[in-house]
Amino acid sequence: MHDPRFGQPGRRPRRGPVTGFTIVEVLVVMGIVAILVAILVVAMSGAVRSSARARTGTLLNTIKQGIVQFNHDHGYYPPVLGPLGPNADVPPADLRRLSDALTDGIHPVRNPGSYADDVQNWYSITSSAEYLLGWGSANEDGADGLGFRTPGSDGYWNGAPLDGSAAYGTLGNRKPSGFSGGTYTGKVFEPYLQLKDDRLLGSASGEWDPNAREFKVYFPGEAGFDPAAPKVICDYWGSPIRYYRRVYEPGAMNRPLLESAITRHTPGLADVIALRPFEIGPGAATNARFQDDDDDRTASRELQAADFALLSAGPDKLINMFRRADVSDGGSGPFEVNRDNLVELGP
Repeated sequence: MHDPRFGQPGRRPRRGPVTGFTIVEVLVVMGIVAILVAILVVAMSGAVRSSARARTGTLLNTIKQGIVQFNHDHGYYPPVLGPLGPNADVPPADLRRLSDALTDGIHPVRNPGSYADDVQNWYSITSSAEYLLGWGSANEDGADGLGFRTPGSDGYWNGAPLDGSAAYGTLGNRKPSGFSGGTYTGKVFEPYLQLKDDRLLGSASGEWDPNAREFKVYFPGEAGFDPAAPKVICDYWGSPIRYYRRVYEPGAMNRPLLESAITRHTPGLADVIALRPFEIGPGAATNARFQDDDDDRTASRELQAADFALLSAGPDKLINMFRRADVSDGGSGPFEVNRDNLVELGP
């Protein structure tokens, strides 16, 4: 007699019906997976953007601290190097000129009738690397490799005497060992900041980019990179970080320009439209001397009091230099390119 627990003799236990996913169920699952992937991609993209913004903000603050220390050591903030908004290609070496010391130079007060326009372009993309890293040769800044000897009272290693001669203010006229040449003497200053990411330091080509309205910068590994070209500190989106400072007397970096018949007011960074906040909180606003292309003079009190500023174009890599809250540039876009800008004021 067989045991009933094991079914009928000679028969296999019966199994339930075999079922699978229908096409509809497969499509539903695939749709859910696609939605989850899309959400993940968006979340990751947002995290990357937030990370780049946070890291750029930290970088700007680090550069600011270096500039403050430079001023403490040398008695002035780094001067503004380079041409005044040429909107055209220039020799790369021109981006390292102390052009404001030249009789044919770029200092805004040399052209009283166009001060309001000229001051918009009075910034440098090379000053930060030049004076905070000291990457020039011994013949240029008194020390090989990173670091430099004091730039001297003229801020340009004896290359820009106060008479403003057109023969001075260029790299070839720097004399870091003194006017008589000879042995380099004096303290060598170590770099005021360290860049941990190679992608933050590029070479300036001197090629003007009409879309970004800035000089093109190339990085190691790119075809246009030149190790000997002027160096530029960039943000985490690859755009040059602009350095602005309060207008000073030509050739005298330690003397801010006061009110005069030339400017008809005491120049300040509130004159620079690109530095004015896109949005300003209650009680923080003031009126600047000059209006923008939308007849808007709104600026911040903090900007008005600042001695220098650093500007990143943000993720869109664009800066509108003539409209603060640029809802539309000419009615056809781009729109609100200044909203994502990052500005660090000092000290």
